[in-house]
Amino acid sequence: MTELVGTHIDVTEQHLAREALQKAFDEIKQSEDRLRLVIDTIPTLVWRAGPDGVPDFLNQTALDYTGLSLDQAETGWPRAFHPDDEKGMLVKWAAIWESGMPGGLEARLRRFDGEYRWFLFQAVPLRDESGNIVKWYGSSTDIEDRRRAEEALGEQRLRDYAETASDWYWETGPDHRVTRISSPVRDHGAVEEFR
Repeated sequence: MTELVGTHIDVTEQHLAREALQKAFDEIKQSEDRLRLVIDTIPTLVWRAGPDGVPDFLNQTALDYTGLSLDQAETGWPRAFHPDDEKGMLVKWAAIWESGMPGGLEARLRRFDGEYRWFLFQAVPLRDESGNIVKWYGSSTDIEDRRRAEEALGEQRLRDYAETASDWYWETGPDHRVTRISSPVRDHGAVEEFR
C-alpha cells in the first residue's frame, strides 16, 4: 500500500495581496489616462524637456499643430520656428536654461500647413531635493490675435498723433503718391504741393 503525504498552504493572503496590487495598478493607469486626456485636450501646446533643455514630450495638441512626431521634436524643434525668429529664440532659451529660472519668450511657430503664428513660450524648471533641475515644463500659447491687435493699435496711435500733432506728416503708398496728410500741412495750404 502506498502512502500519500500532503500539505496545505493557505495562499489566501497572497491572493488578496495580488488582487490589491492589481487594483492599485488599475487605479494608477486610470489616473494616468485621465491626466493624459487633460494634457492632450487643453487648447495650448504643452511640452517637457530634460535638464539639458532638449524636449522629451509634447502633448497631442503640440504634435498636431506642428505636424512633428516626438522623435522629430527632440532634434528638429528649432526648425519649427520662423527663420527670422530661430536665432533669437535659441539665444533667449539658452539664457533661461542657464539661469535656471522661470522665463518666457515670443516667437513665430510653423503650423503643419506652413503658416506661422506668434506664440508665447513659458518655461518653469522642476528641481529635486538638492536643487538640481530634473525637468523643464512649459506651455506655448497662441498670441497671434493679440499681436495683430497691438499692431493695429500702434498704427491707430500713429494716425491719431499725425492728426493732432503740430508736426507736418504725410503718408505715401507704394507708388509714392500721397495718401494721407496731417492737419498742419492742410492748414498751411500746402496740400497741392504734395499731390
